[in-house]
Amino acid sequence: MDSTGATVNEANAEASAAMDAIVNALKDAGVADKDIQTTSFNIFPQYEYREEIESGIRRSKQILVGYRVNNSATIKIRDLDSVGAIIDDVVTAGGDSTRVNNIRFTVEDPGLMMTQLREEAVADALDKAQQFADLTGVGLGRLIFVSEGGSTSPMIQNFGDQRMAFAESASSFAPSISGGELDLTLNVQAVFAIQ
Repeated sequence: MDSTGATVNEANAEASAAMDAIVNALKDAGVADKDIQTTSFNIFPQYEYREEIESGIRRSKQILVGYRVNNSATIKIRDLDSVGAIIDDVVTAGGDSTRVNNIRFTVEDPGLMMTQLREEAVADALDKAQQFADLTGVGLGRLIFVSEGGSTSPMIQNFGDQRMAFAESASSFAPSISGGELDLTLNVQAVFAIQ
């Protein structure tokens, strides 16, 4: 949410009204309070630079022309089928200063899946260690070291910082948002003694 005004109060009033309308639209769509979180709130002075001639010397002068208020929130939508309609409601409620950034899809609780991945990764590490031992003519000894790495917050799509100003459209529409398929990864590094 970006709003501008000649004074801080003007810019803040516009931003507050728009954010209140957005939050109300989210709640009307069934988004819980716990899934709406302000992530940043900033007030910036806006300047223009004008050239002036003083005592025959050309200088650039900074002139305050207003203020910009930026209010960002992270919204968690748990029903994938409603994402497009909720975005449409949000941009309609917030108006032209609304920005939608960084749509991400994640698994809420990857714990059970990560347990299964860990089991598969360890079994794969054991198989590979045995294969290396067989290929090199040594015996596989005891496990000396094991570590895990991977992604516990899986994401499939990130639309980056593209600003999708849906509110500029004269007619309302629900954008098509596809969740696609999620990939979870986990890596295991294992070190074995050789015999």
